Amino acid sequence: MDREDTLENCLLFLSQVHPDSNVEVNNDILRKQQVQLQDCPLAQLRGQIQAKAPSMLQQTAHVLERNQIGEIFLLKFAEGEHIFLYHF
Repeated sequence: MDREDTLENCLLFLSQVHPDSNVEVNNDILRKQQVQLQDCPLAQLRGQIQAKAPSMLQQTAHVLERNQIGEIFLLKFAEGEHIFLYHF
């Protein structure tokens, strides 16, 4: 799957498609934006972002899924490095 939308819409979609998937957060990238999040289930990630960095939810996100691994990129934050990684 290849999807591009706001991060919020991507997370809403993914939490329905992969409700049991846990997300690994790439805090090395987020730290540059002065944001730190915890690894958590996909369904909880949106709430964490809403509480700590709500403007991030409106950023353009690119979701790439291949071979049971999903990556979420925020082009404004890091080109070529995923911000979030999950297995499904």
